[in-house]
Order: sequence, then C-alpha cells, then structure tokens
Amino acid sequence: GSGTGSVSQCLIHQEVSEPMLVSLPFVTESSKISLVVPVAEQDKAAATLFLKNFAKMCLERNDRVFLMLVFLYTRAHPDKNNNQDFYKEVKQTALQFTKKYKKKDKGSSILWYSLQTKDSIPVQVQAMDLLIQKLDATSIILLGSPYMELHNDYLNRVRMNTIEGRLVFSPIPYTDYHPQVLGSAYPSTSVNPNFNVTSGHFDQWNYDHISFYKSDYLALRPNLKSPVILKETDLVDQTNMKKLPMETFQLATMFQDYGYLRDITEDQDSKLGAGKDKERAPAAYSAGGGAGKRKGLHLLRAPDPSLRLRYKRINCDEYLPVDLVRDCRTQQLFSLGSRNLLANIFLKNNAK
Repeated sequence: GSGTGSVSQCLIHQEVSEPMLVSLPFVTESSKISLVVPVAEQDKAAATLFLKNFAKMCLERNDRVFLMLVFLYTRAHPDKNNNQDFYKEVKQTALQFTKKYKKKDKGSSILWYSLQTKDSIPVQVQAMDLLIQKLDATSIILLGSPYMELHNDYLNRVRMNTIEGRLVFSPIPYTDYHPQVLGSAYPSTSVNPNFNVTSGHFDQWNYDHISFYKSDYLALRPNLKSPVILKETDLVDQTNMKKLPMETFQLATMFQDYGYLRDITEDQDSKLGAGKDKERAPAAYSAGGGAGKRKGLHLLRAPDPSLRLRYKRINCDEYLPVDLVRDCRTQQLFSLGSRNLLANIFLKNNAK
C-alpha cells in the first residue's frame, strides 16, 4: 500500500552433461548403390531423360551404381515385352546404354522390373516388399525418381549418411518451380535455369527419396501392422487405401516410428557389412559402463541441394488418407512458384 515495490532477478541454468565419445563406422565413398526408380505412365519422357543422365554420371564413370527401373503397369496398358508394351521406348533406351557401356563398365548396370498395379501407384512399403528380395544385401538401397538429376555429390552423400544398423538417410530435394512460371520470370533464359535460390524450393513434403540397407528393412518390417506382400495380386486397390496404416505409405515413417527396435550388439555391429568396402572403428558403445548393447536405427532427414528434381505436376488422389491428401495439396501449391514470382506474373498480367 506504500506504493513501493521490489525487483527480483532469477537465473536458471542447466549444466551440460559430460561429453560422451561414441564411435561410428568409417564409411567410404566406394560403397555400391542399388538405385530403385519407379516409372509410372506419366513419367515416360522423364525416364528417358533420366537414363541419359544416369549413363553420363554412372556408366561412363563406373560409379558402382546398379539401376533398377520399376515399370508400373495399369490394366489399361497391361502388355509387357512386346510391340504393344507401353514402356517399349524406355526399355530400348536402357538396352542401348547397356550395350554401349558393357565392356567399359563393370560396376554399374541397368535392369528393370515390370510390376502390374491395380491402377494406382503402390504404397512404398508394399512395393518394397516385392522388390527387396531382388536387391543385393551388401549394397545401399536408394529409392529415387525419374525426375531427379544425378550428381556425384549426392551419391557420395548417400554413401556417407547410410550406415547399416545405425543410420537411414531421407534427403529433402530441391525441386524446380513450374516451367511456365520460371519462363515468365526468366524470359531471356531457358525454363530450367542453373541452380539458384529463386528457381525452386526444398520440398519438405517429398518423401520419395530414401536410402537404407536391406537388413534394416527386413529387421523392422515385421513390426508393421500390415501383412507382408508376397505377390502383385496382394497389392491394395484404391478402395482400400484408406484402411492401410500410415507407416505403410512412406518408408521414412516406418524407419522413424520403429527404428528404436533395431537392436545391434557390439559383436553384431563389428560384423555388419562384412565384405563391403568399409572400415570400422573400434567398438566403444558402453561409455557409461553398460553391457555394450546399442539400441536404435536413426533417420537423418535434411535438405540436400545436390538432389535436384525437375518439375513434376502433382496430382492429389482422393482415395488416399485425409492427412496425405492435405499434405499433397499443400505441396501442390508450393510447387508452382515463390510468392515473388507469382506476384510478378500477376502484376504483369494486370498491367496489360
């Protein structure tokens, strides 16, 4: 009541824990990669362009990258390996590059797998169920896209950030904006200008690219609620898509949700990757005096400027779960162009 007051100062701090030395395997940039690229009917032109890029970056340089093209067939175009094959031109291009570099290249190759769908793109986990047994257990499995531009920096980063039993890599790609928007913004250049911060954006809603080891997938897959797919006829159709658990749609979700269940002992960890081009550091996991058992497979999700995608029109299928449709629509809006680019087009059109 006297009108006087007091000011008190309180300082709160938290002590930093003692530093812990955790050894990680030394990985090299010579590990073999199995690159899996799904190709849908609307991706035919992009797949041909991708093959030219793959031949230049991997086949010519003998970069130890095995490419598997997964052709997704619909009931409208079911013919395979004949004159009516919808993907005939793409397969011919792949064969031409294979023959051209057959003598020169021994570390890279191109194969394909024809997958009969139920008129919808299979969810990632179910598709991988069908493909996993056809892939090498000693190489890194890298899921890609026909719209990607391969660069050595990206492939080497995949090799360094994918560690068996330890780390899964899920890069966020840099995606070009709509070519018509870029064409209006850069009238004196091509619609696909060199990399810069105004020609595209990091698409945080894109989970199409991920790298992991076969053993890690097989170790975590039984924890999912959906059954393992053994044949194409078991794939879920559009009417039942919404009934699938969310972790089946994105491999990154599976590794993130169930990675903590991946148990590796010191002895197992020292044997992981036997026969691979890797060197191992001495095991030292029991920094706190434990029994030397480490738990958890970690997911590294980060923007990667060396993973660049050409523009692809995004279609949001209503038969998908509500959360995925919502994210897809957001991705669709951000894919057109930045606010500045779109505002400039709006102002130019209104000034006429």
